[in-house]
Amino acid sequence: MNKSFPDGAVVDYVHNAQGQTTEVGVTEAGGNPQVLLSNANYCPFGPAADWTYGRTLARQYDLDYRPQAIQDTRPGGLEVGFGFDPVGNLTALTPAGNPTREIGLGYDTLGRLTALTDGITGTVIDGYSYDATGNRLSAKVGSVTQAYTYPATNHRLSAVASVARTYDKAGNTLTIGGKAREFPYDASGRMSMVKRAGAVVMNYRYNGKGEQVRRFLGTTNTYTLYDEAGHWLGDYDTNGAPKQQAIWLDDMPVGLLANANKLHYIEPDHLGSPRVVVDPVRNVAVWSWSLKGEAFGNTAPDQDPDGDGAALVLDMRFPGQRFDAASGLNQNYFRDYDSATGRYGQSDPLGLRGGISTYAYVGLNPFYASDLFGLESPGWWSFPPGKQREEWRKSQETGYKGDFNAQFGVGASYGNFAVGGSGEAGIALDTAGTACLYVKGCVTTPVAGGFIGGLGGSVGMSCGTGNSSVGKSESMQWQLGAMEGAGAKGSVELARDGNASVGINAGIGSQVSAGLQQCQTRTVWCTK
Repeated sequence: MNKSFPDGAVVDYVHNAQGQTTEVGVTEAGGNPQVLLSNANYCPFGPAADWTYGRTLARQYDLDYRPQAIQDTRPGGLEVGFGFDPVGNLTALTPAGNPTREIGLGYDTLGRLTALTDGITGTVIDGYSYDATGNRLSAKVGSVTQAYTYPATNHRLSAVASVARTYDKAGNTLTIGGKAREFPYDASGRMSMVKRAGAVVMNYRYNGKGEQVRRFLGTTNTYTLYDEAGHWLGDYDTNGAPKQQAIWLDDMPVGLLANANKLHYIEPDHLGSPRVVVDPVRNVAVWSWSLKGEAFGNTAPDQDPDGDGAALVLDMRFPGQRFDAASGLNQNYFRDYDSATGRYGQSDPLGLRGGISTYAYVGLNPFYASDLFGLESPGWWSFPPGKQREEWRKSQETGYKGDFNAQFGVGASYGNFAVGGSGEAGIALDTAGTACLYVKGCVTTPVAGGFIGGLGGSVGMSCGTGNSSVGKSESMQWQLGAMEGAGAKGSVELARDGNASVGINAGIGSQVSAGLQQCQTRTVWCTK
């Protein structure tokens, strides 16, 4: 399989019998074929474990597919080891293959990052505090501590260290520091320009997919292309000549065509953020962005680590993000991320379906997760890969209506003390006038109680519209109550699309008094 760039450069992908990419070749425009990477190996059910650039870049994983180390031994190559706590939070950055802690990471009981500490002394380097809903209250970065203030009625950051911010009615940031930075928006709610001291310094345009495809000022244009998965492919000038072009291995950037369209190696970290760019001719790092810098990305990259006086400018940051010098923000597909505050400049266009905290970045744990499209961080609760952009499109067409829907069903359940299952069929009605027939299947893990068994009916209410099209969804469900003979129990359900529901199940039999269910609901027919 190959991919062609507008300037004539070609990338060839070689796959094994399982469809995994094992080799990537590049032919620069007007140049000869060369191998970017080869000998890519994969974990049995997981990501690429290692590959060869010229020397091997090794990525070691434990049995839970958490990274243990990333190592390239060339001068300036990426070398880092990782330590985790039992719940999967990254707690230490070490030299690759060496357990000596260089940087420690601390978290609160909600898994939010609270501190980066010196691995030897335990001294706090950077520290963060939050309120109960995920708003950052303070940040200590180095020797400077800044206070964050919010109005009592919403989560819009009103000031950082007395520098005020204003918003429009949709929650989009309009100004930072008054006239210092202004952000007008177009009719679709996307940032259309940036002003500094009242003068326009950049304009932006977007396509129907929500991708930023043009930046311009006067007669100077930069056009941007993306691949089918939404990855940044390249920037091009007014005449279509390439400025930079990126090469990908799955969701990881591995190659860059830059500086007279010459091939460079990109070495990504465990999440896919570029951390080192290598010149393969001289075999030295020519760009680096330290993983041990400020946790939310507010550390500038070193554009000349080899000290030869030639700077390489690369705007890639966290996965899906590119730094924009005009705005001072990172363009993150559907939103703009402010690394200085660790939050987005706009409220989540998916509303509460993208998470409870609509401005926060990846649950305030940037070492654990990433957000390719500026919509939500991955997890069992999130939309499946490729689904996020579709949900954004729906939100632009219909908006969030705040509707409610009710479900009425009949079903049966059976199981033992360890595990059980249940099935249900019924009808769902919502206030948008849609009626749907559905079936639901669940696997139950009892927390308390015992034998599961019974027949009965259920009634539920949830926020959001009902299933308005044939399809399926997944959810987790917590149940409390009991049935012994005739009885009832209640449930609280959280679906992957962010909708929450409560229900009452009545029936005959003996049922568990507390349990956790993972359910899949399939909508089989709808009135519209």
